[in-house]
Amino acid sequence: NLTRTLQTCREHYYKELCHLRHGRDPDVEHEAYWFTPQAYQDMVTKEMICRLKEDLEEEFQEIVRNKDKDITRLRNELDLAQMMLDSNMEMARLKKLLEIG
Repeated sequence: NLTRTLQTCREHYYKELCHLRHGRDPDVEHEAYWFTPQAYQDMVTKEMICRLKEDLEEEFQEIVRNKDKDITRLRNELDLAQMMLDSNMEMARLKKLLEIG
């Protein structure tokens, strides 16, 4: 039964490919659309793919959270470095003013 289903699936798929590539029907008695993926889907495979998708989404969300933490940390470091640079520039200006005065 599974072998026959897979043979039918493959046959319909190749007929549609032939039609799309060459613009002609391999068999006159068929319409242009033979391959219907939904006809060959089973619930076990769909559930496995859904679980895999959910797992990948969770992994991706964790990566995004970690990257957001890194961005926040780097922004804070940049702000601190900018404050230190501004402070050093102010100190240099004050020294020059004291030397002149």
